[in-house]
Amino acid sequence: RFAWPVIFWINVPIGVMAFYLAWRYLPQQAPGETDKGFDPIGILLFGSAAIILVLSMATAVSIEWRLFVLGLVLLLGFYWYERGNPRSMLDLGLFKIKAFLFGNIMGFIVYMVQTFMFFLLPFYLEGLLGYSPAQSGLFMTIPPICLAVTAPLAGSLSDRIGPARLTSISYLLASIAFAVFSLMNTATGPLHIISGLVIYGIGMGCFGSPNNSSILGSVPKTKAGYTGGFIATIRNFGFAMGIALSASLFTWFLAVNQLSLPYEQAYVMASHRVYLFAAGLSLTGLLISLLTGALREAPEKTATARDS
Repeated sequence: RFAWPVIFWINVPIGVMAFYLAWRYLPQQAPGETDKGFDPIGILLFGSAAIILVLSMATAVSIEWRLFVLGLVLLLGFYWYERGNPRSMLDLGLFKIKAFLFGNIMGFIVYMVQTFMFFLLPFYLEGLLGYSPAQSGLFMTIPPICLAVTAPLAGSLSDRIGPARLTSISYLLASIAFAVFSLMNTATGPLHIISGLVIYGIGMGCFGSPNNSSILGSVPKTKAGYTGGFIATIRNFGFAMGIALSASLFTWFLAVNQLSLPYEQAYVMASHRVYLFAAGLSLTGLLISLLTGALREAPEKTATARDS
């Protein structure tokens, strides 16, 4: 038998194949565009800021706010440097487009909150409810299945009613799902778990296609590839921040609760609070979606390619 780390090796042949196909078939650059060159300083500043901000979330319970401040300073330095850099890795002019700006903000919140469920729930299922890893894995396939069914329908519906309503529905469903998870205890049955996962999966299916379509439709066609890459960056950054923050909060709540409660009760209470925190983040996203819906659906007559 193979140990569990072997599962990560599946990404090696997939990565090699993807690299070959990209190198073989993708053009070096879009027609009519010139190579701007490499931006090592911008990459260094942004990468350092991202790493330090993630670390600040992971150590939030230790009140390491100096890391957070340092990350913000590096991020501001990155912004200042990119403004006057002809080889900038980040097209700051795109942030003048409301659909691009608010769409990516909401995407960041969604992907950050998503890890609160995918990262923490399996530990709850196995550690407190006694499910096997295989059974927990089956539970965790429910949201992707619901997403796969819902996403095409949401994309089609978005073309008719616009993305704002669907993204708002997505945040609302995520809030409800986290409220359902916050009610779990050591006697929670499978129907309770499945209901929360189904609600969450449908909610995520309502978000991706409409939000990404809104963002991509607001930028010039020559910036579509760049925009797609930026969406992916925001998604991965949100995942990293979410894992760090959820783990940090849970560890802190668990340690505090164990001062006065047995381990199982402390674990349940810590999970309650973390999921309620995630529900609060989802409601924040819902508020942003409601307040910016008209801006995101308004047609963009011009899209600036460079901040000046």
